[in-house]
Amino acid sequence: MIEQIPRALVAEVMPSVGKRFFNAGISGDSLPHVIWRVGQYELQRLKPIYVWILAGTNDIGHHRRTAEEIVALHEALWVEVERQAPQAKIIVNCLLPRVKSADHPYREIISAVNSQLRERCARVGHLFLDVHERFMDAEGGLRIDLMPDELHVNEAGYRVLLTELSKMLANITGVEIA
Repeated sequence: MIEQIPRALVAEVMPSVGKRFFNAGISGDSLPHVIWRVGQYELQRLKPIYVWILAGTNDIGHHRRTAEEIVALHEALWVEVERQAPQAKIIVNCLLPRVKSADHPYREIISAVNSQLRERCARVGHLFLDVHERFMDAEGGLRIDLMPDELHVNEAGYRVLLTELSKMLANITGVEIA
């Protein structure tokens, strides 16, 4: 689930995916809302092969949740996706760096969430897409060219995300996605 990725960009970066890309993201959403919304969908009708989850940053900023709370909510989302689409392979995206300063308190929470998500994904067989470093500059700060407002990914940032997702899917399937 991805917020606000332009369909034309998906078609450009991942042409073989084309119209089969379903975007369920809503700007400003937090994990409890995503879980509720996924519960309202009929994912089994879509028969997804992959479900890509990019969620959790708003739980830090808007709701001040701890790393443990965010990871627990991710796991609840996985359960809902698995209930509705047991055939789908779940790809969990890391939380992106957010905030220019490398020593901002959010960075510690993001690091803890990513570490726990990576470990839990490995344990349950989900894939973890770690693009965190791609969004950081040489000094460990956020790349403003990809997230100019230090929170939202712009088109260049989505291009990075989609390119890395394409590489992961090509690795899994042996078929070029781009």
